[in-house]
Order: sequence, then C-alpha cells, then structure tokens
Amino acid sequence: MRSIFVCFLAIVSFVAALPENYLAKYQQLINGNITLPSELLTVLSQADSTQLHYLTLYATGTQNYKCVAGANGTFAWQLQEPVANLYLPHFSNEKPSLNRVGIHGFNSSFAGPAFWRIFALGASSVVYTKKLVAVASSTPASNIPWLGTQTITSQIDGKINPLNQFILNLFKSTKYVFRVATQGGVNPKGSVCSNTDLTANTVIKSAYTAQYWFYVNAKDFTLLDISKTVKDLF
Repeated sequence: MRSIFVCFLAIVSFVAALPENYLAKYQQLINGNITLPSELLTVLSQADSTQLHYLTLYATGTQNYKCVAGANGTFAWQLQEPVANLYLPHFSNEKPSLNRVGIHGFNSSFAGPAFWRIFALGASSVVYTKKLVAVASSTPASNIPWLGTQTITSQIDGKINPLNQFILNLFKSTKYVFRVATQGGVNPKGSVCSNTDLTANTVIKSAYTAQYWFYVNAKDFTLLDISKTVKDLF
C-alpha cells in the first residue's frame, strides 16, 4: 500500500488534493484557520511526524468538577471527568451535518487515563492517552487549555468484520491526540466549595466544545483509503 508522507508543518493543508475532496471538506469545515502552538508542534517534532496523518473529530459535552478536599484539607473544585460525544461531519448535497461516531471520558474518575472510543458497526476502537503538555487558550478565564496527549495503549472491542476493520485499525494506530479550539469547560471558581453538607462532594458540569486531532500511523494507511472509508462508513 502506497504511503503518503506528510510534514507536521503542513498538517492543515495536506488533504487539499484528495480525490472527492471529502477529508478536505471536513477538515476545512471544522479546523478553519487553526494554528498549533509551538508546544504542540514540539511534541510532533520529537516523533517521526512524516509517518503521521491526522483526523479531526468535533466534541461537545461537559467537564465535570467535584468539590473535594485536597492534601492540605482545603476544599476545592477538582476535575472529575470529561463526558463528551465525538462527531464527524457528513456531507449530503454539499450540506454538512454531524454524525456521532464516539465518546470521550476518563477510564476512572480523577485518575484517568483519558479514553476515546470510536464506534464502527457493532465494534469499537479505544485509545487511552497520557497528558504530555497543556497550553493555555487565548482566553483562559473562559476556555480550558489545549492539550497534547500520547497514546499509552489501544484496543479493539467487539467483532471485527470486513466492513469495519479499516476504521477500527486506523484509530487503534493513534499515536497522539491533541485537544484544540476549546470553548468553555472551565473550573467553576466562582461557586462555593467548602466542607459543608451543601457543597462537599457537589459536582458541577461545565459545558464545553473542542476539536480532537488524532494522529494516526501513515505507514499503513493512505489518505485515499482514509477518505473513501470514512466517507462510506460514517
């Protein structure tokens, strides 16, 4: 299978010449003019970034914070878990819509690791990651940081068949997941959190949206194959 090598400095533009232009359409629809900060580019520069393609999924959900006691006994809002649905744009008569294709959360409250589960015809591919770097958004008081995370393990759950095996193996090959273009989701600092019956163990859900960029193995998956399979399956 022919490999197409992509420089990390051109991660947004690499899909522009695809036949049927499907990936180009959805990357442009979601990504707009997003520029990765230097901290995230550094993560890619430390990898063999020429062997990576990226796919974008749009997320909407909540960042859930719980009022708990810290090591010093002081109560504060602590991130318990994100709960989000993952969507991929679908085009019908040139009009985009969002198809739900997966979910995102923590493997266990507080501890993590973060996971992304992508569904495909009765099975799913699950990617678990660890955080490498956090980068403050341009409006940190309103929007949660951008993140660079690295895969620590991945697996396929359910039955693989000829129709779903490409997508399942594609996402299983994920090396990095970046969270970018965040809106909302910040810590509820203005809400009271103390060791009283009214606030202790209270959970506040902070709505957010974001893009998750999945950097997948380019050695085994060409852009043409990705474009066709994503278009047909999702």
